[in-house]
Amino acid sequence: MQEYVDSMSAQGGGDGPESVACALHEALNADWRKEAVRVCVIIADAPPHGMGENGDGFPNGCPCGKDPLETARKMAESKIIIYSVAVEPNLGNYKNARGFFKGISRLTHGRYLGLGQAHLLPDVIIGGSAEELDLKNIEQEIQKEYLQCKTEEPSLATDKLQEKVHRNLATKGVATWHLDVTHQASKVANEDIFTECESLSSAKTKLESAPTVSTSTISSTVDSRSETLPTSTAPTSSLPSFLEGIPSFFTGIFGSSSSSSSSAASNPLYSASRPEGASSPMFRDEAPMEYSRQSARVYKDTVSIDQVAKVMTKNEYY
Repeated sequence: MQEYVDSMSAQGGGDGPESVACALHEALNADWRKEAVRVCVIIADAPPHGMGENGDGFPNGCPCGKDPLETARKMAESKIIIYSVAVEPNLGNYKNARGFFKGISRLTHGRYLGLGQAHLLPDVIIGGSAEELDLKNIEQEIQKEYLQCKTEEPSLATDKLQEKVHRNLATKGVATWHLDVTHQASKVANEDIFTECESLSSAKTKLESAPTVSTSTISSTVDSRSETLPTSTAPTSSLPSFLEGIPSFFTGIFGSSSSSSSSAASNPLYSASRPEGASSPMFRDEAPMEYSRQSARVYKDTVSIDQVAKVMTKNEYY
């Protein structure tokens, strides 16, 4: 991977927006193994062409002719999960870029994460992969609990059903990997437009009359609905073998203050936070204060209610 990255060179460009449509199209048509858990990590500091941004060299869309929103919907159908990593503060310079990337992440049941520090990338890539692999492995267990709960209480509302399934799994000590990145936007401007529209052109039409929505920030992203749960009795375990060598690889590229440790929630596998006065090799501009205080951790703990809801929604149990 390092040799491949070293062989790359940048050329062309001149405007802000990028060929996001081409990147998504390539991911959709990659040679995925049939049994693979398909996770696509897209790292972006600019929106796709055709969104109405000032200075767009291709205001009618990518010259490749692909529509990134249509492609994202096809990725969802192919069960490809998109993790959008927003390069901050750069991406925030575009009025609807955050909304687009969070929208396609929601469409594919992935995650949207704003990062102001390059050395947190290993946490996102490794943690996201480990979490999605775990969720795939417990799908049948979640479905079994869902069917049992639905039989017992057929009229139970969706949110209450999710809570009951989650409570039963937590009581049994079902555990998964978790990725926690602090200081994330709970809501970004116009993200709903990108989840509702079938194409980028239709989204662009709606955006022209959409009101400005401010971006709000919260301190943690793990569980939006919390409750007191039994402590996990899951044994200490390590990352899946194919991920074990990746932390040191990325540390060599981006640098990190993280170190390996046990996998319990109170003692994360590894965590990273920006040292005082440290500079980031990826970003030229100083990040806002909330990004300068960012930290990330990957750890094993009881399955969360958000994870249960994600699996149930993704597999259309309702």
